Amino acid sequence: MCALICATTILNTLVFESEVVGLRAGDDLLISALDSADEVLESAGNSPINLLVSFPNAASSLLLRDINDLASLDVLHAASGVSDAEVYFAPQADFVACSAEDANGDDPSASCTQPLVQSIAFSDQVRTVVDPGSYALRVNAEGAGSAEAPISADSLQLNAGFGYIAVAAGHAVDVDVDLFPLFLERQSRAIATQATVRLVHAASLAGPVSVFVTEAGEVTDADVQFAEVTPTLTLNVRANSGYLALPGGDYDIRIAVPLTDGGYDVVFSQTDTFADGSVLDLIVRNPDENEGEFEVGVMTVSASAALSP
Repeated sequence: MCALICATTILNTLVFESEVVGLRAGDDLLISALDSADEVLESAGNSPINLLVSFPNAASSLLLRDINDLASLDVLHAASGVSDAEVYFAPQADFVACSAEDANGDDPSASCTQPLVQSIAFSDQVRTVVDPGSYALRVNAEGAGSAEAPISADSLQLNAGFGYIAVAAGHAVDVDVDLFPLFLERQSRAIATQATVRLVHAASLAGPVSVFVTEAGEVTDADVQFAEVTPTLTLNVRANSGYLALPGGDYDIRIAVPLTDGGYDVVFSQTDTFADGSVLDLIVRNPDENEGEFEVGVMTVSASAALSP
């Protein structure tokens, strides 16, 4: 037996409609409404609830999302040496068609996808929503098109009701070029009793780094430089820490490059407030032209930030 499962308010306003769900005759169902968790997507029109369908006689359950739910996407330009960029993010099939036309010597411009982000400056970020599905990413200099884009990724799966981060990362400095994409699923559900924080290493010029997360004022830069404290974690380029659970409060964040003498060169030092219930991604990037050559910057993605206009 197949069925649609819908939910309405007391005023009969439809707030949830599922896809067709297969049900077995004789099953006892317990259907519970759960907060959909992602306020970014809810503000974009996603259903405010998911439905948990439990089958007591089968000891199993099924989480249902609204048939019209979207996915959110944060696009970050963290590729130093690349000026304003354009970002293509379209269904994988669109790029397959473009590649086929290009291989035949045809001009693919008429049928190929348009940029999702027409212009984004280094260290800027854009948040938007897209339909769920399999996507391809292409990032190139503004006006250069998607063909032969130096930053690309294929078969990126986005699921309804989830948030994702796409980072154009690395560097292009003189003849030294190391450009690459990073694609991560963003945690959507906040936890009221903690700050949920993840660090992502996109600063290719820095090499492996050590990260020190300490209560504000507890440690100095000199303590780190002379290796008098132990790093919270170490990260290679392209790696991330996973989400860390931190009690809400003020923290000193230091990023340092290990030296051969056992000490550290502190390349980033900042005090931040992490509130209980927040979900944050800290993207470590290369310096821009106004920052020191041996420094790094950090871009912050918050699960509670509004959509870009």
